[in-house]
Amino acid sequence: RVASNTATNLGGGIYSRSSTVTIAASTVASNTANAGGGIFFNQGSVTIAASTVAFNTATNDGGGIHIYEGGNLAITAASTIASNTATIAGGGIRNNGIGTVTIDASMVASNTANSGGGVFNAGTVIVTSNSLVQANAAYDGGGMYNGGKVTIDTSKVIANRSTNNGGGIYSIGNGSTLTVTNSSLLDNEAANGGALQQSGGAETRLPAHAERQR
Repeated sequence: RVASNTATNLGGGIYSRSSTVTIAASTVASNTANAGGGIFFNQGSVTIAASTVAFNTATNDGGGIHIYEGGNLAITAASTIASNTATIAGGGIRNNGIGTVTIDASMVASNTANSGGGVFNAGTVIVTSNSLVQANAAYDGGGMYNGGKVTIDTSKVIANRSTNNGGGIYSIGNGSTLTVTNSSLLDNEAANGGALQQSGGAETRLPAHAERQR
């Protein structure tokens, strides 16, 4: 268990650079930092399996996890990224430009930020195998804020809230893509685009179920 630690700059619980980290059947909770309240890593890889990253706080970006300058993050085996907070971007996860995040049979829930309550993505994110992005909140992109590439397959984006754009997902910018297959966007809410708001040349492929959006 990694809990109740503070860093004045990066990685309240864990800081990793160009290394391999595996967190299995464990908890990273109630840590605080400027960026990466729970975990901050720069390159390398982090695997979170059957574990929880929760109640961490970033005064800047990445309340739960911040990926900086690339790296691979795998969240798997019914792991939970929940109830983390970032003041700016990525309440649950902030993924910078060349990072890859895979959320496999896991949940990102009840996180908050100004942009990307659940996930703020500028790299690549894959959500698969009955994963949930649920009950996250932000000004833009309650569930996810996408400025990179997001693929959602056989999963749900459900009950997320935005006070401005994209209750479920806000996808923005030339070159950004969103592909949703065999998945559902349900019960999300926003001022603009309850399920999805896209702008600035973003591309969306959406053969999904979209129900009860507000």
